[in-house]
Amino acid sequence: MRVIAAPGHTDDHLVLHLEEENSLFSGDCILGEGTAVFEDLYDYMLSLEKIMKMDLDIIYPGHGPVIKNPKSKVQEYIQHRMLREKQILEALELSQPNGLSAEELVNQIYISTPKHLLKAAEVNVRHHLQKLMKGKIIAEESSNNGEESKYVLL
Repeated sequence: MRVIAAPGHTDDHLVLHLEEENSLFSGDCILGEGTAVFEDLYDYMLSLEKIMKMDLDIIYPGHGPVIKNPKSKVQEYIQHRMLREKQILEALELSQPNGLSAEELVNQIYISTPKHLLKAAEVNVRHHLQKLMKGKIIAEESSNNGEESKYVLL
């Protein structure tokens, strides 16, 4: 069994590769149903790409049913995050040169989401914004008058 660093869900998250079965014990990185939560989306996406390259036969997730189609499941995770990122980038592009706050992005992207879920959506958007800043795609502009920061494309 090989231990592989797979940060993102948490900074110290690991997955276990059972080489003779070409299977992965994915912990909370990839779930049998739904999508995983993460602390650092930039690192999480790198971990998903690393797992995708492993060309696994099976994934045993920390939660949910066994994943018998690993490549398509990992691709589904990547595509889901990239779709959200695309929505954020499109909204920021339309807002140039002023930019948008995280709350404004949520209000533009999560149009049909019930109001009580919008704070959770904002947490998700903030993870995406951190990833985009880490990748030097956007910048955060702080306001002097105590208003919420705005994010702009670089």
